[in-house]
Amino acid sequence: MDKVKLGSIEEYRALYREEYLQKEIFTYDNVRVTFFDGNFDHIFYREKEWQWDPRFDRETAKRILWIKWIIGWEIECDEYQFYDRRKRADVRSHIFCLDNFFVMLMYDKSKKCYYPVTAYIKTKHEANRFKRLHINDYKI
Repeated sequence: MDKVKLGSIEEYRALYREEYLQKEIFTYDNVRVTFFDGNFDHIFYREKEWQWDPRFDRETAKRILWIKWIIGWEIECDEYQFYDRRKRADVRSHIFCLDNFFVMLMYDKSKKCYYPVTAYIKTKHEANRFKRLHINDYKI
C-alpha cells in the first residue's frame, strides 16, 4: 500500500477533509463511520507520556488513506472487539489492525454508527504482544 507524502500539516488536513468529511465511509459490514473535523487532531497528533506537548505524527499521517481501506476491509486485516464490562453483549469498540498499524472505532448503539477514536502505529513488538494477548478473547 502506498503512503501519502505531503509537505505540510495543512495539506494533510485538506486531504482528511476531502476523504473523510466529504465522502461517506462504511465498514466492511456496511455500518456508517462518522468523522468530524476535530478527529484530525486526535488521530494525527501524539503527546509524550511525561509532558503535554502534542506533536504532529507524520508517520501516522502518511497512512491517512489506510484508515478507510482498513475499516472497509479493502485490504485484509485483523479485527478485535472490546465489550462494555458491565454488559458483556454490547460491543464498545473495534480495533482494526494491519501489521503494526491500528485503527480504533467506537460504536454508538443509539445512532447505529461508528466514530473514530484514533489511529496509531505500534512497534512490531508491541503489535505482536497486543495480538498475542487478545487473539483468543476478541479476534473476529
